[in-house]
Amino acid sequence: METSAPVIANEFMWGLGTTMYSLAYGRMGDDAVAAITIATTIQDIAVVLFQGLSAATAVILGNELGAGKLKRAEKYATQFFILQFIVTITAGVCLILGRWKIIGIYSITPEVAMDVSRCLLVFAAYMPAKMFNYVNIVGVLRSGGDTRMCLFLDTSGVWFIGVPLAFLGALVWHLPIYWVYALVMSEEVYKTILGYMHFAFKIKSSPFCKGIHLAERGILILNKKLLFFCISNQKGHLLLYNYVTHKTTRKKVSLMKN
Repeated sequence: METSAPVIANEFMWGLGTTMYSLAYGRMGDDAVAAITIATTIQDIAVVLFQGLSAATAVILGNELGAGKLKRAEKYATQFFILQFIVTITAGVCLILGRWKIIGIYSITPEVAMDVSRCLLVFAAYMPAKMFNYVNIVGVLRSGGDTRMCLFLDTSGVWFIGVPLAFLGALVWHLPIYWVYALVMSEEVYKTILGYMHFAFKIKSSPFCKGIHLAERGILILNKKLLFFCISNQKGHLLLYNYVTHKTTRKKVSLMKN
């Protein structure tokens, strides 16, 4: 429950926050609602690709962590970030170049079409940050058991930045829909900066995975205080990483097999 409960809370708070965005957009008029609805539908086509990439990241990293291969997991995490960036740039360019052909499918007024185009440009500008967060939060941090940090990033980003700016832009400043959308998307930059700093710190100071119970060669390590982390089991010895002293020690154990 210590690992799964934050995930449940994360999805609930994030989903509730995105609902609040819709409430803010709904107060801006029919044209604004039509524009953001169409833009969101189009951008969801690109988002699906990165949802798949983040899920693949979680599966592969989880497999490596479960096998006790921490260094390889860290290497794969970095490679997934690089892959995400390359795919993001490619998808962003395709979206920018082909946006008018997609918009042409809809029977809308020229004013709404222009707002949709501008919303898509805003989305393309924020794509590197948004897609990094997909891979980092859903793929990397969750696979390492750091679900509390995932909860903090998503919840604080939506409720402390996105929702307040959405209502300020829509109801107080009376900005066009694409400017309000840009304000909402600024939460992705916040989550990118904080998420990357957290990931880099975990890599530098200790194994980035937290709270994972590793089973290797019949040995199961369970330490709720996370003072030690089992790296490997070799010939009756456990290689333990101390989170307090940041030192690695060997400990002899007696192996019991069923």
